[in-house]
Amino acid sequence: MKAKSKYEHFSTITLALMVIAMTALLIAFPKDILIAASSGLRLWLDTVFPTLLPFFIGSELLLGLGVVNFIGVLLEPIMRPLFNVPGSGSFAMAMGFTSGYPMGAKVISRMRQEKLCTKIEAERLMSFCNNSGPLFMIGAVGVGMFNSPIAGYSIIAANYLGAITVGFAFRFYKSQGEKHSPVKIDVKRALREMVETRKRNGKTFGDLLSESVVSSVNTILTIGGYIVFFSVLIRLLNITGIVNILAKITGIMPEFLTGLVEITVGAYNISTSHVDATYKVMLVATLIAWGGLSAHAQIFSLITKTDISYLPFFLSKTLHAFFTFVYSPIVLAFLKPEIPVFYVGTSTWLSKLESSSINFLAAIALFLLLGLSYHIVKSVVHHIIR
Repeated sequence: MKAKSKYEHFSTITLALMVIAMTALLIAFPKDILIAASSGLRLWLDTVFPTLLPFFIGSELLLGLGVVNFIGVLLEPIMRPLFNVPGSGSFAMAMGFTSGYPMGAKVISRMRQEKLCTKIEAERLMSFCNNSGPLFMIGAVGVGMFNSPIAGYSIIAANYLGAITVGFAFRFYKSQGEKHSPVKIDVKRALREMVETRKRNGKTFGDLLSESVVSSVNTILTIGGYIVFFSVLIRLLNITGIVNILAKITGIMPEFLTGLVEITVGAYNISTSHVDATYKVMLVATLIAWGGLSAHAQIFSLITKTDISYLPFFLSKTLHAFFTFVYSPIVLAFLKPEIPVFYVGTSTWLSKLESSSINFLAAIALFLLLGLSYHIVKSVVHHIIR
């Protein structure tokens, strides 16, 4: 207990020093911080708020009305053999594939709270139901950054293929001893489950709507806070030169490192960098699959209300980034876009993949380092104290 107390003191002091240092930088560079915070706020207000809020409210209502229970019973024969999750996971999958971060985590957290899935099943769903939205990948990235819808379609295809691959892989996650009897599609049973869920809920539609709006607004405000915070953090990392130092140490592009924190900023920086256009698309697709620390923080804040573990999600997003990176040149070779931005000279996509593998493996190592550094420091401190 004494060692634990000393470690808690160490953690508190370390966090306090970090916050003091950050506050000092905020005071030292007020103009830069104001610009970064304003940029993050505009991103949240103009894009995230109007895009996600209706989906949040709608998903809460569907859960309260028992529609998700209906979908769960109806699609159990499909979702169970494919991903080893309940049929209600199809709702999380649909929302996670169409609405963007962190909609999938929001739905899965509510499903876990409503006991529509077990802890393990929720972690399996988390592995592949948290993705960037198609509107962001086509509109903001494809058209806005690469001036090509085909770039957006390529990124979408690579991301979704990567997510489904991870979903298949995670169907075996902690599956020892599990037995599930084959189930047939039964519409009557699905309707009966929806009606019974609605009766158990016992709330009027007005109450459900009011609670859905309040819960959704609280969630969207939290997301806005994270977006502004990480926009400022990226600016501070650039001002202090930390990004350039890490780039020299790891050999990874500074633009890519920025994207590890916030994907929108990183994607834009990569799109304007002086590297081969095909490689740009591969890197941006990889960043979008990873999600950035900003998205991870948003998702973490949602699952902390449940017993869902973060580490399996972290590992799944790392795998997702890897598979997306591998699928990207294959998709580009298949689509064969004939526009200048994709000009690759005489090199083949295979040679591009080979030449960039070392950088990507370094990025994967950095992903793991970011996630495990806390546990390493904790072990070292405990050893010193003892």
